[in-house]
Amino acid sequence: FEYRLEQLNKFILSLSTEFNFYIFPIDHPWDNFSIRGADLDCIIVSEETLKTAEKINSERKKLSLSELAIVIIPGVLSDKDGHYLSSTRLRSEQ
Repeated sequence: FEYRLEQLNKFILSLSTEFNFYIFPIDHPWDNFSIRGADLDCIIVSEETLKTAEKINSERKKLSLSELAIVIIPGVLSDKDGHYLSSTRLRSEQ
């Protein structure tokens, strides 16, 4: 996680130093930050985790918080077997 966090921070800052962002691991789909964070604008998800983002928005709505804009990042297919690449899958193959 630490390596990926460092690389993501570098990438975002290379786009602009004006972004306000906070990156954190979501250990559970119902973490308090994503549901109760009043100053959040969007959530970036994969196609596989879209339903979780929709559930987070549903919970935010119940709390009278604004829904998060959902940005879907498409998956990347492996040249080796045609399945989507994921860190979980890559770690399990080692």
